[in-house]
Amino acid sequence: MTGSLENLFRQQLQDTGLLPYLFAERSQFLDFPDSYFVELVVKDGTKLPQFRGLVERIRAEAPQRLDAIIRAVWEVERVGDLVQAYSTQTGAPRAAVQYPVDLKSGNASARVWVEVTYLASEIFEQHGANKDEVKGIVGEYVSTQLKKGGASYWDPERFPYLEISGDTAEFIVSGALPGWKKRRPN
Repeated sequence: MTGSLENLFRQQLQDTGLLPYLFAERSQFLDFPDSYFVELVVKDGTKLPQFRGLVERIRAEAPQRLDAIIRAVWEVERVGDLVQAYSTQTGAPRAAVQYPVDLKSGNASARVWVEVTYLASEIFEQHGANKDEVKGIVGEYVSTQLKKGGASYWDPERFPYLEISGDTAEFIVSGALPGWKKRRPN
């Protein structure tokens, strides 16, 4: 049945002109005993509404429950300079800084904010990271979050904030983040 579900989606995508926007290698079509699961990975974020509409039309005619994740492939375009973080409730300064990160998905763009807590900043500094390197860490962290698929994926349009806490910073400096060169503390 999975093959026929995948074929149905491919045919519908072809008929609507959306097939060139499907990232087929990252998309999934799974058949469970009482339901279907589809993950459609889209190359251009501006096409997400059309993909969602197509899924809804197919869902209405599916013989069993159809669960779907429809997500765009986003890439980090630029990490901006840090700014002081403020409480959204009180407006008071927080013990953190924020970095604006501009993303691109085909013709779509989005801005997200990554908050780096004071403790995380201290950990990076203890491991020899300067401000430019922290910007690089922020960019790599966002890229890593964007690569997650399935139920673990992060939707930057729905949730435009990420946080690098002290625990996350410890994880990063342990060498777990691609691109980070492990350094000895000063």
